[in-house]
Amino acid sequence: MKDKYLLGVTGLPGCGKSYVCRTLVEIGRERGINILYLRFDDERTKLMNNSPEYTQTKLELEDIFGPKIINNDGSISEKILYPIIYNNQVNMDIYRLITSKSMAIQINKKIQKEGIHLIEWGLFVEDNLLQMANDYLVINCSPSVQTSRLKKRLNTKYNSLKQIKDRINLQLTNSEKIARIQEYQKNISKGKVYFFNTTDKPDKNQYANLLEQIIAGIGYE
Repeated sequence: MKDKYLLGVTGLPGCGKSYVCRTLVEIGRERGINILYLRFDDERTKLMNNSPEYTQTKLELEDIFGPKIINNDGSISEKILYPIIYNNQVNMDIYRLITSKSMAIQINKKIQKEGIHLIEWGLFVEDNLLQMANDYLVINCSPSVQTSRLKKRLNTKYNSLKQIKDRINLQLTNSEKIARIQEYQKNISKGKVYFFNTTDKPDKNQYANLLEQIIAGIGYE
């Protein structure tokens, strides 16, 4: 493949975005296809943990939300910050505006000149970042499966069921995401949307078929 191809992988929390991406990378490796996997969540972790490339971003957040959000070691206290942003839409919008821009800059620095890139982020639409990818893969699952998966993240990624619900409610539904993506692609006269449902635990052949569909769509050689 002589040019880079960027596939945005999106969907609601708990739908299986990361697992789908890791599986596609594994199948690609088996077939001699190099797939680079980039995660906005990895960048968010760096931001929260006081990584040097996010010093300015952290200062902006501290200036707006106060020094109380900064831990003694210089990291950002999610325990203090999250109630501030999840309980106030204006604060959430400010937070997203500041962080999504800086994270997108760091993601773009990692994009190589050639090859397939999977860029995972549940908030491409909400953060107005649809220009980052050529096409989009929307991952979906049933609400009951989503809830079951998210409950397993309690005390690791989420502190309470309320925080899980707040995280979901602040996102568009997958139907709304798809409509916005298709509207954007229609306006620029290019782009595709792929769909994959993880409710029934797809087998490896189904993942392989998905990868073949994506490769066929970009004319990979």
